[in-house]
Amino acid sequence: MTKRLMRQSNLIADGSSCCSGNSTGRIWRLSVLPSGQPLPQKALSPSIQSQADTAKQDLVITNRAYLYLSEVRITFRESQNVFDEITTYPYEIVYPIYNGGETPALYTGSFARSTVAEIAPREISEAAAVIDKPQSAVVPPRSQEPLRPSYPSWVDKPELDDMRAGKRKLFFFGILTYRDIFDEERHTRFTLSFSGTPAEQGEFKHMAFESGKDLNWFD
Repeated sequence: MTKRLMRQSNLIADGSSCCSGNSTGRIWRLSVLPSGQPLPQKALSPSIQSQADTAKQDLVITNRAYLYLSEVRITFRESQNVFDEITTYPYEIVYPIYNGGETPALYTGSFARSTVAEIAPREISEAAAVIDKPQSAVVPPRSQEPLRPSYPSWVDKPELDDMRAGKRKLFFFGILTYRDIFDEERHTRFTLSFSGTPAEQGEFKHMAFESGKDLNWFD
């Protein structure tokens, strides 16, 4: 799997041909003899084939969709007692999904989890990274209007105390799955965190992206 750092691209899409700046796309046609038989075609040289492959790859990169998260926020709710012994603190994470590409994306779902720990989870096994929230929604290009899924969960008092003291963080991580206009399945890996004092009940605070290898990428 080729992974690329998430970035927003300035892209342009077209159907049978494309042009940007001074570059011009061309439509190739097959010549035929009067009898209707195609003319003999010579095999492309390795250099020409390489250029053709590169052009095709550039076309995909230029015209595909790129889903990413932005303005992810966490809101804590009123504490609850479980079996009159354990106090839990429910929260909800809203993670808007934007499309930074030039063409629509078909969002098919996500695998999302949270944990309180000192270090961000580095890997997600293929067995675990299945879509546990199947969807079927089109995300328009150029960040016109995001999807706004939510993730509810809770922490206990020792976890909340460690978050307030900066000893541990609440990590929110997972993978978005979608298809581009080339009908290729794509993925976006994300890892965010929160620590410190939660906002007042009903208010929200933003979560920050974690830095580090393999924590945030798209393929």
